[in-house]
Amino acid sequence: MFAPDATQHLILPYDESRGLIQTFWAPEFHVIGGEAYILFTVGGSVWGRNAR
Repeated sequence: MFAPDATQHLILPYDESRGLIQTFWAPEFHVIGGEAYILFTVGGSVWGRNAR
């Protein structure tokens, strides 16, 4: 559970033009060269589990 005063950050917005519209999954957090990165997989409109 997050602290009530925790700041939320939008990491990657819904973006239909880039195909970023389905479930985001398999996140991995890494520090590379002193910078924090989040690597993930996102389902597109054709192959996502919620595709119609």
